[in-house]
Amino acid sequence: MSTPAGHPFRLALRPRLDAVAAARAWLLPGGDPAAWLAEVSTWNDPAGLRLFVLPTSIRDRTPSAVLVVPRDADAARPSAWAQPYTLRGGRLFLPCDARLFPEVGDDELVRALVSEVAVIHPAIGLCGFASVEALAVADLLAPPARSARRPEAAVEAWDEARTGEADPPRLERVRVERPPTVEGIIASGRDDIGDGSPSDLGEEDDPPPADGDRDPGAVGRAGRFLGRQLAKGVRWATKPASGDRAGAGGGVGGEGVGEGVGEAAGGSSWVDRLHAWADRKVRSLSDAIENARERELERLLHLLETDPDRGLRYALPIGGDRERGTAPRGIADPGWRLGSRMVDYDPSRVGGGGAVDPWDVGWEVRQKLHQRYREAANRELAIGRHRRAAYIFAQLLGDYAAAAAALEEGRFYREAAELHRRKLGQPLEAARCLERGGLLDEAAELYAEQEEWEKAGDLRARLGRKKEAIQAWRCAVEAHRSAEDPLAAARILEEKVRAPEEALGILAVAWPWDTQAARCLEERIDLLGRLGRHDGCEALVDELVGEPVPGPRRVALAELLAGASTRYPDRGVRAVLSDATRVIAGRRLARATGTAADEAEVHQLSKTVARLVPEDRLLLRDAQRFAGRRREEARHRKQVGASDPVSLVAERALPAGVVWAALALDGAVLHAVGHGMDGITAVRTRIDVAGPSALEIQETRWRLPIGPESRLVLAVPPNASDPVLLAVAPGTRLPQLRFPAADGIGDARAIGAPDRMPEGILAAAYAPGGALVAVTLMENHLALAQQGRGGAGRVRLLAEAQRVYDDPLDPFALGAAHVASIRDGTAVAFGRFVGVCFDEELRSDDSGERILGLAVPPTPVRPRIAVVHAEGGRVYWTERGLEAGPRFGQGLHDPVVCFTRAGHLVVAGSHEGRVYRAEDRELRHRASFDGPGVPPVAIAAGPGSNEVVVLLRDGRLRVHRITVP
Repeated sequence: MSTPAGHPFRLALRPRLDAVAAARAWLLPGGDPAAWLAEVSTWNDPAGLRLFVLPTSIRDRTPSAVLVVPRDADAARPSAWAQPYTLRGGRLFLPCDARLFPEVGDDELVRALVSEVAVIHPAIGLCGFASVEALAVADLLAPPARSARRPEAAVEAWDEARTGEADPPRLERVRVERPPTVEGIIASGRDDIGDGSPSDLGEEDDPPPADGDRDPGAVGRAGRFLGRQLAKGVRWATKPASGDRAGAGGGVGGEGVGEGVGEAAGGSSWVDRLHAWADRKVRSLSDAIENARERELERLLHLLETDPDRGLRYALPIGGDRERGTAPRGIADPGWRLGSRMVDYDPSRVGGGGAVDPWDVGWEVRQKLHQRYREAANRELAIGRHRRAAYIFAQLLGDYAAAAAALEEGRFYREAAELHRRKLGQPLEAARCLERGGLLDEAAELYAEQEEWEKAGDLRARLGRKKEAIQAWRCAVEAHRSAEDPLAAARILEEKVRAPEEALGILAVAWPWDTQAARCLEERIDLLGRLGRHDGCEALVDELVGEPVPGPRRVALAELLAGASTRYPDRGVRAVLSDATRVIAGRRLARATGTAADEAEVHQLSKTVARLVPEDRLLLRDAQRFAGRRREEARHRKQVGASDPVSLVAERALPAGVVWAALALDGAVLHAVGHGMDGITAVRTRIDVAGPSALEIQETRWRLPIGPESRLVLAVPPNASDPVLLAVAPGTRLPQLRFPAADGIGDARAIGAPDRMPEGILAAAYAPGGALVAVTLMENHLALAQQGRGGAGRVRLLAEAQRVYDDPLDPFALGAAHVASIRDGTAVAFGRFVGVCFDEELRSDDSGERILGLAVPPTPVRPRIAVVHAEGGRVYWTERGLEAGPRFGQGLHDPVVCFTRAGHLVVAGSHEGRVYRAEDRELRHRASFDGPGVPPVAIAAGPGSNEVVVLLRDGRLRVHRITVP
C-alpha cells in the first residue's frame, strides 16, 4: 500500500490488547451460499444487507467467505458462527479483536486505499471492492447468467432446448439386499451337533475309534435303535393292562384263564414278565449309550489336545441357551457318536432352534472341554481367524460377548452388531459397532430406536441429511429437558441446532434452585461473551449482586464469577465480574461467626478472592492468614468438645418406600441402590460433611420388579467417564440410565449394565486401573472373570469352590457372592468359600460358615482381607497367599464390615459398632459406638481418612468419624 506522495508502506494485523471495537459487519466463513442464507435469514432487516464475496486467493476466485454489512449494525442478530468486523475510515473492514500495525490515522488510511470498500482477512489479505459489486440476499437465489461464449443461446426458442447429461443421483445409503432376520435365523438353524441319527454319519466323517473300541457298524446301530423303539412300544402297550390286572387281584389267572402261565411265574402274568423285559432292555441300551458317549468325549479331548483343528470339527457345545430363552425345540433320538460340522461362524446356527440330543457331561469333563475350547479360540484369534474364533465362542461356549468382540476385531461389524442386539440385548453397543464399521445409516436408525437422539442426529448430519438431523437434535433437547438436564439441552441448541436465543432462554430459568444452577449460570455468561452481548452480561451480573444469594450457592457463585473474570472476552466485563466476586465474598466473610460449620465456606471464599489477582502476593497472604485463623479456632473448639472416640458427624435420609441394599463411594460422591414396589431405585448424592450442606439427592428408577431372592450388584469404576455398574444377580442386565450433571455432585454419568459386562454376574468390583473383576455363574458353576477396560479378559473356573459342596451351586441357597481387588490379585467369597487369586494361582479356604460380607483396605498396600458371618467375622492375611487370622465382632449379629482409609477395621451391627486396629498380625479392639437400633445393610469408607458411611435398612445414611489412633 502506498500514499499519493509515493511512500509505500505495509500493513499487518496484530491482536488488540485494549477493549474490542464495536462490530459494524460480520464475516461468514466458508463458500456455501446455502449456509450464508441460513444464517442471514434470522437477522433483522435481511433486505438491507450488503454482501461482499471474498475469493480464495488472487488466482483462485472460488468463494471462501462473505462479508455481510447490515444497514443497522446495532439491530443485527448474528449467531456465534459470524465473526465480527469493525470499520476504519469509512472504507476498511478488519476484525474487531485486531489492530493495524503500524498505527495509521484514518485520513492517511483513506488516502492510501484505492478501493471504495476494502476488507482485510487474516489469511487472504487485503481484498478491494467497488460499491456496485455488493450483492443483496436475493442475488444468492437468482439463476446464473447465460454464458457469453454462446451468444446464439439468446435467440434459441424455449421449445428448442437441448438435452444435457444429468448428474447421477446422490448416493445416500448402502444396504445389503436382504439383511439377516431373527425369523431367518430360527428357520435355518435346525441342525446342531449330535442331533442326527448315528446311521446318518459316514465313515469319512467319523472320528477315529479309540484302541480296543469296535464300531458296531450300520446294521448293529440300526438293530439297537429298533430294539430300543420296540422296548419302548412294549412298555407303553402293556402298562395299562398290567395295572388293570394288578388291581383285579391276579389278572387273567384270577379268572381261570392262563393259570399255568401265572403259576409258572410265581404269581406274575406273561404281561408282567414282558414289561420287566422291556425295562431291562431300555436300561441296558441306555447304559450302553452312556458308555459309548463317555468314550466319545475321551476321544474328543484327545483330539483337541493333539490335533485341535480336527477336534473342533466334532466339538460338543457346552454353552447352553436355556437362560436366554432360546432352548432347543424338542429332544432328538439319543445317539452315541459326535457328528462333524464346518468350523466357521454362521449366524443362522446361533441359538439352535431344532430338536437336539442333550449329553450329560460331568463337571470335570466339562471343565476340561471349557479350557480346551478357550485355548483353541485364543489360538484362532492370534493367527487372525476371527470367524473360527467366533464360532467357538458363540456355538460351543455360548459366550456371545466374546464372539462379538472377535467378529468386530476381524471387521465383521454387521455380524457382531447382530449378536449384540439379538443375543446380548445390547442395542446401543450394536449401534456403536455399526458406527465403527462405517454403517452409518443403520447405526443412525438403531440409535433413533433407542431414543439416543443426539447420536442419531450426528450420524444423519454426517450423511448430509441436515433436516432429519435437526429433527433428531430437537428430540434430544426435549429429552434432556424432561430429564432435568438443561445444560445438555442448551449445548445442543447452540452448537448443533444453531439456536443461541433458545439456549439462553433455557439457561436463564435454571438459577438459583435447579440442580445445575451454577453450571447453567456459568454457561450463560460464556454464551453471552461468545455472542458479543457484553451489555447483557453486565446487566446479568448487576442482577446477581443485587439479589440475595441462597446459602448453598454462595461459594459456587463466587467461584464461577471469579473464573469468568479471567476468560471473558471483554475487558470491561471482566472488571465487573471481579468486583462482583469481591462483593459476594465480602458479605459472607463479614457475617462469619467462626463456627465449625463456616470453616469450609470461609476457607473456599478466601481462596476465591485471592485468585482474582494472582500477582498480588499480599492479597494471597492475607487470605491465607484469615482462613488459617478460622481453621485454628474451629480446631480448638473441636478439641475442647471431643470426648467420644467415634462420633456421628452427619446423617441424611434417602427416599422412602425403598428397601435399600447396597452403596458405593467415589470420593465424596455416594451411590446407593434398592428396590420397592415400583422397581429398582438408584440415587446419587454427596456425603462430604465439609462440603455444601443442602445438596439434593439425584434419583433414577427402572420399572422392573425383582424377586426377594434377587440381589443388586453395584460397583463404581475409577474412571468418571465409565458407567456405574448395576445389575441384578444372577446376571439380569439393566439398561443404562443417566444422572444429569449437578452442582457439587459432578458431571453427568450413566448407571446400568456396561456394554461388556460378563454374563451371569453375581458380584463385581473395579481395580484401581479400571479393570473389572466379577464372580459369574456359568452353566451352574462358579467362575472368576477379569476384564480390562478395552474388553479383553480371561475367565477362571473356581473348581475349589465347587469342591466345598457335594451338589451343584445354588446362588440363592448359598448366599451372595463377594469380590474385591487387592494388591496384585483378587479376593473372592461365596457361600463358605473364601479365596485369593494371584495371576493364575488361586488359594482358598473353607471358612465353615456362610459368608455375609467381604472387605479389603481402600489402599491396596495392606495385605489383609476381612469376612463376616451371621455372628462376627475373621481376618485373613494375604502377604503369603491366604492365612486365617483372628476372629472379631463376637456378639454382633448380621454385621457389616469395612476398612477406613487410615487402616481401621470397622464392624457394625444394629445395636453396636466396634473399631479394630491390626498390629503385628494381631487385631486390637480400639473403640465401640452405639448402633441406631436398625439393621445396617452396607458400610463403606468415607471421604475422610477415618470416616465410615453406614446405610441402614430404613434409608438413613450415617457418617461416623473415628478419632482413636
